[in-house]
Amino acid sequence: MRTKLILCCFTWLLVFSFSVSGKVTLPQLVSSHMVLQRETPLTIWGWATAKEKITISFNGKTYKATTDEQGSWSVKMNKMKAGGPFKMIVKGENTITLDDIMLGDVWFCSGQSNMALPMERLKEAYPQVIEKDHFPLIRNFFVPTKSNLSGESIDLPPGKWVPATGAGILSFGGTSYFFAKTLFQKYNIPIGIINSSVGGTPIEAWMSRDAFLTNPVQTKKINNFRDSAFMANYQKGLKRRT
Repeated sequence: MRTKLILCCFTWLLVFSFSVSGKVTLPQLVSSHMVLQRETPLTIWGWATAKEKITISFNGKTYKATTDEQGSWSVKMNKMKAGGPFKMIVKGENTITLDDIMLGDVWFCSGQSNMALPMERLKEAYPQVIEKDHFPLIRNFFVPTKSNLSGESIDLPPGKWVPATGAGILSFGGTSYFFAKTLFQKYNIPIGIINSSVGGTPIEAWMSRDAFLTNPVQTKKINNFRDSAFMANYQKGLKRRT
């Protein structure tokens, strides 16, 4: 999925760890109501038992894959034009059916409180928008906040794609909602927003470990945070002080 950056910094998503089970499992982003990027090659991925055969049916075509030794699989899809809704069926040991999938433009929005501020907190300022707006082809996936100090992880915390209809509008970030609305009204194609924002976070929280390799002070802090013994002692010290 191609993403674009608006008013944001490069990010390290705050995600949690994932353990592979026997049944076919999909990442949080690959779910019903999602928007896939039009006019670009796509990758759909997931997990299952090692060496399991996976079949995906989508938009009139069938794709096949076999999981590797770690249970990971992925398929490549050709470019597709904007449109929908489509259904995606993923089969392995079990079957997963995803509904109401659109092809359009997907934007990645990130930042601090200016990007995270939800429409819920803006409803008094924009009552007519909350009451009258109805854009089912605009969808939002807000990445829940969860840190993982041990390293990067392969999936996001539980989340879902939410259309911009009714109470669903309230979960959009204000900045990203009006941005998506403007684009949709101009181009009339589905718009997907992936919002990964955390208010009050410093720029260091959004940078990879490799970005600090020339900074020994920050590198030491990161290594300490990834050391379970150090963190256990650190937490004990905090409790004693409180």
